[in-house]
Amino acid sequence: MAIAATQERICSKRHLTIFHLLAGNAPIRTLKITGLSLLLGAVALIVVLTQFFGPQHSPEQLRPAILWTADTAKVEGAKASFQDGEMKIEFDNIGGAVASLSMGTVAAQDYPYLHLQLVDPPKGLELAITWRTQEAENSYHAYTLEAGAQKSLWIATEELSDWTGQVSELGMFLHGKPGQKFSIRDFSLYPDSVSHQLAAIYSDLTGFIPWNRAAMNTYTGVSVLSSFYPLILAVALFVLSLLAYGVLRLINRKRIPFNWSVVSLIFLACWICLDLVWQNRLLQQLADTHRLFSGKSSQEKLAAGPDAALVKFVSQMLPLVDADNSRIFVTSSDQYSGMRTAYYLFPHNVFWSLHAPELPTNKFLRKGDYVAVVNPSDFKFNSDYKALFGPGRARLSAQLILSDPAGFLVRLD
Repeated sequence: MAIAATQERICSKRHLTIFHLLAGNAPIRTLKITGLSLLLGAVALIVVLTQFFGPQHSPEQLRPAILWTADTAKVEGAKASFQDGEMKIEFDNIGGAVASLSMGTVAAQDYPYLHLQLVDPPKGLELAITWRTQEAENSYHAYTLEAGAQKSLWIATEELSDWTGQVSELGMFLHGKPGQKFSIRDFSLYPDSVSHQLAAIYSDLTGFIPWNRAAMNTYTGVSVLSSFYPLILAVALFVLSLLAYGVLRLINRKRIPFNWSVVSLIFLACWICLDLVWQNRLLQQLADTHRLFSGKSSQEKLAAGPDAALVKFVSQMLPLVDADNSRIFVTSSDQYSGMRTAYYLFPHNVFWSLHAPELPTNKFLRKGDYVAVVNPSDFKFNSDYKALFGPGRARLSAQLILSDPAGFLVRLD
């Protein structure tokens, strides 16, 4: 009887441990062990990120937050009023405004986080964060935010390459269409804290980073301001979850034998987490693409797409070119711009080469040829000499036919 009572007491104590949660049939026990390992791995990841990868500071450097209030908020160039904790803005005929946060001069390292929150931002709103540092020449700096990343955004300011030294001014340049209305709910600087760091990481993972022309080869899924790559975080979660599983086994080997299914499920869960980040951005890209191109004709889609400036340049160029007997040479030091311009000029007699010089040597050129110079380019037109100049090249007599921000068109004499 004594032995039985002792065994009963030992069992009762065991029932009070966390491992009682892992009891049950094999499949359910495997899922419980996997879930617990992932939970412990996530907690360990948060500890590692906040304790070893947070902003460097000492306790005495902590300063109070500089908040966006009626006393500190200021807007110029548009109708603005501070109501219900928000700065309500309406663009005038110019379609632009400058918002600033009154803060005096502060040490950049004291404020490693910036929070921006807009209410009902209009479509097509362009926004750039600007600041001034007290350096030898009182430098101004700016960072243009990606489209779609403006509703609520936590920024780790240490990712801004020029956020150093003493910062004396902080503001935003906003540009949109005349008459557009929206509100700035928050534009504040915050000191270091665990919650602010986690908010910045979450903002990086869920924010929308539009695709650009480089995304056809590599898509990192992060902006310049992101502190971590999603893939690195997913791998770290996988490794720490495996370590957590190993610790659970060491504590109670009898109840938690090694199981390859647990390892596989941990890997699958981390993979799904990484894929969810990608799927979220893919859906946001789909919505942005629909907003830009839905209901437009083929020509209107080109005019609204990433090559809008090149399409406009070519559309102005074509009526000025003698299509029957002309040759058009496209030159640009940017391969993409040159290639796309040549594409839009087809089926005319167009020359553009990927590996050859920007423009063939003079002996291959003749009077009446057109040269479309697409910015950026090493070739320049001098209106005084009425000639096209290039590095290491004899000047080419030419007439300026068209000038555009995207480039210019000349006809050789």
